[in-house]
Amino acid sequence: VFSLVFAFVSLTVLPVYLFKAKAGSLTARKLTISDSRSAGTSVTYDFAFTTSATTSIKQIDIQVCDAASGTCNAPTGFASGTPTLGSDNIAGTGRTTTAPTANAFRVVVTSPSTQSTQAVTMSFTGVTNPSTANTTSYARITTYSDTGSTVIDGPDAVAFAVLDSTSIAVSATVDPTLT
Repeated sequence: VFSLVFAFVSLTVLPVYLFKAKAGSLTARKLTISDSRSAGTSVTYDFAFTTSATTSIKQIDIQVCDAASGTCNAPTGFASGTPTLGSDNIAGTGRTTTAPTANAFRVVVTSPSTQSTQAVTMSFTGVTNPSTANTTSYARITTYSDTGSTVIDGPDAVAFAVLDSTSIAVSATVDPTLT
């Protein structure tokens, strides 16, 4: 009887944990910051990425972390403040922009619309850069078809760096799959 129960549990419960569906991946991810100095204030963060599906986007969460994956710890000194969405091209009408934590941005589209697989752009103003110079931080982007439970794409990370007292511009294109 034990073998029969174990076999039943193994065949019905384990596949749910072993073969969990993966969300799509955002491609062509990019983050441009208007001032790369550590502890810079009133900085604009311009995000760009391409979605993998035509599903309506209801919510976008962006967490700024000290690592690309795993536990998300806020970089020292970073503050999303009271984020202002300067512009975006997300399909649909109405926007609510919040900072659910001191190191995050959230955009909720009131009436989302179906969109093509497209390049999405968003610009947040009034951000304070991390205060530790010469370090890399990561913005993890996740899109949802509802308010935070059904993932469309992500979380996918994009790296950025802050420097000492001199601001410089650097641009690089990196293939998201390294082999």
